[in-house]
Amino acid sequence: MITVMGIVFLIAYAIVFLVRPSALVWMLAASVPFSHTAMFSFASFSITPFFFGAILAAIRLFHLRVRDRSSGDAAVTKRMPRSITVSIVVFAVYSVIVTLTGPFLFEGMPVLTPRGGIDDQIGFETPLTFSISNLAQLIYLLLGISVVLYLRRERVIGARPFELAIGLGLALALASYLLGDAWPSELFDNIAATHYDIWGTRLRGTFPEPSVFGMFLSASIAYLISAFSRARGLPAIAYGIGILVALFELSLAYSGTALVSLGLLSGIALVLTYFRSLKNGLRGVDRLAFATLGVLGIAVVYGATIWQYLSDQFLGKLGTDSFSFRSAANDVATDIFVNSWGIGIGLGSNRPSSFFYMLISCVGIVGTAAFALLVVASLVKGRRVLESRALQWALVATLLAQISAKPDLSIPLMWFVLAGVIQAGSWAGRADALAVEEFDPAADAARRADSRGRSASRPAVVPPRIPVR
Repeated sequence: MITVMGIVFLIAYAIVFLVRPSALVWMLAASVPFSHTAMFSFASFSITPFFFGAILAAIRLFHLRVRDRSSGDAAVTKRMPRSITVSIVVFAVYSVIVTLTGPFLFEGMPVLTPRGGIDDQIGFETPLTFSISNLAQLIYLLLGISVVLYLRRERVIGARPFELAIGLGLALALASYLLGDAWPSELFDNIAATHYDIWGTRLRGTFPEPSVFGMFLSASIAYLISAFSRARGLPAIAYGIGILVALFELSLAYSGTALVSLGLLSGIALVLTYFRSLKNGLRGVDRLAFATLGVLGIAVVYGATIWQYLSDQFLGKLGTDSFSFRSAANDVATDIFVNSWGIGIGLGSNRPSSFFYMLISCVGIVGTAAFALLVVASLVKGRRVLESRALQWALVATLLAQISAKPDLSIPLMWFVLAGVIQAGSWAGRADALAVEEFDPAADAARRADSRGRSASRPAVVPPRIPVR
């Protein structure tokens, strides 16, 4: 059955896909704030706008690959760096193998099923068996990788579309605050298997609960502050307004997940700034560091108020059943990791409270190491592309939030920012290669025509201009 939001997105996707397919990346960005809103709902499975767009992205990617090969322009995109390629292949292949075999190899092992809820299963774990959750997580994985490969193929740096996702998510959350009870939450809370905080008073926008919204806010704030530190003029004003709106919404969301993520991120930023200052002197201290110091100054001035806020968020939760259940869920994941000899029991077989514990229990040592290598290699390769710096901070903030409290592999935010960072790393390698040998379009066309036995009159494909340093 198609939903109201499904009709809206179906029309938008159809127009984009038929009129200007290259703009599909912008539709994927626009769907990020609707991570738990169904376009289509079936008996026990739903399709969200992002993963419907991922299906279209896979179709377009296939079309572009066939077109490039038939026209002899297969070199239009440079191959991904080897470290990124290997990590994606290992993570995907191993995840598929262990997900199809793990539930049978370790059948009956006590697990926390994704559809059972953590609180109800602690002390009453469910015996492991193959289920639809395993297939669903495999589909999410393959579609997420399709988005990564597709975004790398397009010539739009993922940072710009991500600003659309940020603006739309913040605007809708602000609208939900201003409308109050008149906010049409039923349009977005339409997946039967998802828990929505419908009785809560904290701000959550289009997301199911404040913690998920907090993860989005942490990524948005990280991106906006980094972008603001390098912007001038009107863009700097726009980023500054976005930061203020995001911080205002964070105060209404009251999300501990966001606070943990942003706190750790601030520490990382200060450490990196310190080492940059040792290497480059005052030139290594940019406006990002001053912004961080400004935030710390505000924290000193309003220390009492902030301490009360943090106490409510953390100290008040330490003794609650929720905190105990989530700690126990991670202990169950550790037991699964040990009892499965580090192999893992398959994606969708266990759902603890942390993304890290989900990885070690579901895909074991190999899958966890491959995913970690993918993230690190993407950040290292993409660091030379200036336009992706803010996106890299958003990726780190997202992963920190997921390690803190979000164990899902089906989060559109993670896949989109990861795809953008990987795309930047791929094009950075292309720019570096061209910097070594001056690029001559006519000579390049002649070389390609000679190798294919075709006319040298065909114009060469010039990669996009990306600032590299």
